[in-house]
Amino acid sequence: MDKVVITKYLNGKLILGYENDKLESVDIDDYYANAGDIYIGEVVEYAKNIDAYFVKINDKEKAFLRTKSSIKCGQKILVQVKKEKTYNKACVVTDSINLNFNYIVLETSATGIGVSKKINDEDFIIKVKAYINSYLMDKNIDLSEFQLIIRTCVYEKYLESLSFEFLNETIDDLINTYTGYKNKCLHLKAGTRIYDNTKRYENFDCVIVTDQEDIFEDLKDKCNIRFYDDDYSLIKLYNVERDINRLLERKVWLKSGANIMVEQTEALTSIDINSAKFERGNNSDETFYKVNLEATEEIIKQVKLREISGIIIVDYINMTNKDLYEKLEFDILKLIENMKSDITYVGFTRLGLCEFTRKKTKASLKERWERING
Repeated sequence: MDKVVITKYLNGKLILGYENDKLESVDIDDYYANAGDIYIGEVVEYAKNIDAYFVKINDKEKAFLRTKSSIKCGQKILVQVKKEKTYNKACVVTDSINLNFNYIVLETSATGIGVSKKINDEDFIIKVKAYINSYLMDKNIDLSEFQLIIRTCVYEKYLESLSFEFLNETIDDLINTYTGYKNKCLHLKAGTRIYDNTKRYENFDCVIVTDQEDIFEDLKDKCNIRFYDDDYSLIKLYNVERDINRLLERKVWLKSGANIMVEQTEALTSIDINSAKFERGNNSDETFYKVNLEATEEIIKQVKLREISGIIIVDYINMTNKDLYEKLEFDILKLIENMKSDITYVGFTRLGLCEFTRKKTKASLKERWERING
């Protein structure tokens, strides 16, 4: 993303990500807990039959928590949202905090220094661990409470500069942020949200545009943010309602004239591909293969934008040539990798339907849009 727009809308707040002025992500803060938010929670109930706790995180929600830590009812604890509330399920929280900054991730579920699994250079791993250990020792900071994980981009940056000094500021910011959260847990009341989904953008290299004074004041010294002050709203300027309403439509047209039909239910999401206005060539199988491939790329985009998760069943246009199915399968996996999608490809069933899955952490765009308009 090269731009993020944050603006108030009805009963909540919209956080919209753009790449070359094209909508790439939609977050809706409707004052329910969002995935990744950090709260000061109060333990209000222990359910012995399922060995789990219920934690009050705001005036609207009690969250579900499973933990190995020793806690008791009435206690204030720091929790982070793993899964958002859905139609009939409470949100799920964890007491393992994860802070994701540009170069390093801080996690409280382990201790020490970790390195991204994508980095295979043993010499680099030894050097970066030694540097961070030395830096922390000079600051009298131990790693008994958390783990610092080196992200892949650190390796790329190191190869450019052959120095690790660029990590110093990130390490300081991470530790100060985590320490600040712990202090807030001691002094602020339960039910306070101390990290929300707008603040993660301060750690990324993009322009933020907002018409909200409180957000601007909070972020102006931390990132590249611009205050929008005009009678013509950001909602109208970026055609937000038009774009979101399109994302809620069942039918999505493709450039070729074909379309996909998206049906979201509580159990699963089914997606049907239709050749529609696509002009067929002499070879129907080759034509259908092209439509199926084009549709796959659009499906991956739609799943991300609509926050579709769980089981996803795609009914591709039938092809008589079995070799084309193998080719399509290869291209599906390639598209998922190239588009950096978090969809998991499962495979074709005996009925010729293609199955995908996606981990559920957020409520769907459809549900959140209904809540904010409710």
